[in-house]
Amino acid sequence: MSLAAPSAAILRGDLFFTAGPGSVAELPRPFQVAGRLPRLLDEERPTVAILGLGLGAVAALMIEQRPGMRLIGVEPDEALAGSIGEPLRSRIELERTDALTFLHRTRKRLDLVFDDCFVLEGEDAVRPPELTRHADLVARRLSAGGVYVRNLLPIDGRPIAEQCADVRRRFSHVELRSFREWENRFVIAADRPLPGGWRTRLG
Repeated sequence: MSLAAPSAAILRGDLFFTAGPGSVAELPRPFQVAGRLPRLLDEERPTVAILGLGLGAVAALMIEQRPGMRLIGVEPDEALAGSIGEPLRSRIELERTDALTFLHRTRKRLDLVFDDCFVLEGEDAVRPPELTRHADLVARRLSAGGVYVRNLLPIDGRPIAEQCADVRRRFSHVELRSFREWENRFVIAADRPLPGGWRTRLG
C-alpha cells in the first residue's frame, strides 16, 4: 500500500497539494524528481530533512526510494502538519518549526537536505526572503558527502542566479536541474562531485 497518493490542483501555475488515499493524479515532474533525490546518496539508511514538508507528497516518494531512511519533516504551518495522515505520519520525524530555527538548533548530521520552503502571497508561491543566505548554516549540518538541494522559482524579479548566490559561494560543486515544462530550478550542491550519471538517477 502506498504511503500517500498525492494529487495536485494547478491554479494559474501555482501548485497546491493534498495527500489522500485513492488519488490517481500524477504529480508534476519537479516533484517526481524531488522524490528521487535519495538516489544521489549511496547510503541505504540516510538521514534526510525536508524543509517545507507541506502535506508530505515528496516525503512519500522519497520513502519509496529508501524505505530504511530516517526522514525529518520541517513544517511551521500547524494546519498542514496536522493534516498529514497515517501511515505516512508514522514514518516522519515532524518538526513544527521554521527552517532557520531547525537548522540552528538541530545537532543531527544530515545526508540530504531538500529545501522546498515557500509561502503564499495572494495566489503566488514565494520563498521567504531570509531563505537565500543560509547555505553556510545548511553546510554545517551536512554529513561528509552530504547533498543540499534548493527548489527555486524565477519570481519577484529575482533571477535564479541571485537566489542561489550563497550556495555557489559555499559549495565547491553546484549543478542546476531545470524542467522543460516547469519554471522550477533545482540547485544541487555538495562539497564533492555528484555521482556519475546523476541526471539519469533523477530521471
